[in-house]
Amino acid sequence: MYDLSTTHPLTVRYIRLLFGRQTTFGWFCLLWNGKIIKTTICIDGYNLYYGLLRNSKLKWLDIVRLFSEYILDKNAELTQVRYYTAPALGRMSDDPMSTQLQRLYLQALRKMYPNSLEIIQGKILATTPYQRLVRPINEVPELKIVQVYDFNEKKTNVNLASDLITGAWTGAYEQAVVCSNDSDLEGALAAVRGTMCNCELV
Repeated sequence: MYDLSTTHPLTVRYIRLLFGRQTTFGWFCLLWNGKIIKTTICIDGYNLYYGLLRNSKLKWLDIVRLFSEYILDKNAELTQVRYYTAPALGRMSDDPMSTQLQRLYLQALRKMYPNSLEIIQGKILATTPYQRLVRPINEVPELKIVQVYDFNEKKTNVNLASDLITGAWTGAYEQAVVCSNDSDLEGALAAVRGTMCNCELV
């Protein structure tokens, strides 16, 4: 989550312009001290999609250009964008074309940025648990439990956290921008911030 007291005002302006409101999605780390800073971007793809893009016209968002031209300040040297996602399952999608469209989107990103973008894929685990109804259904008041589809993305948080910590140890970046809103990453963020290195992270 960017902080208005430390984030460059142009960045705040562009984020509001792009998303139509002051977003609290993820963390945007930007420095303005005259030093060229080696920067890595880590993006939780599903978190970004369901948090901001799903009901917008920005589904074909150029994520590399977004950060390089609109979010990072001029002192950031963008060395890599790491995009964490998982192949969509057709049966979990409202649109039957979702699987194919996701594949085309990822192919387009790879072709546009073969040297600066890496896509790290996990998987979607589908289960069919039984769940209690929150409130009765009038037509069938005796029905208390139903079987539902449940889809969980696996490996994304672990992959992102591992890469974040490894990159800090190895000096792969001086500044990391983590685009997520998932509290599971708090431990990795705290480790990079507090005890491991001199890397900047917000």
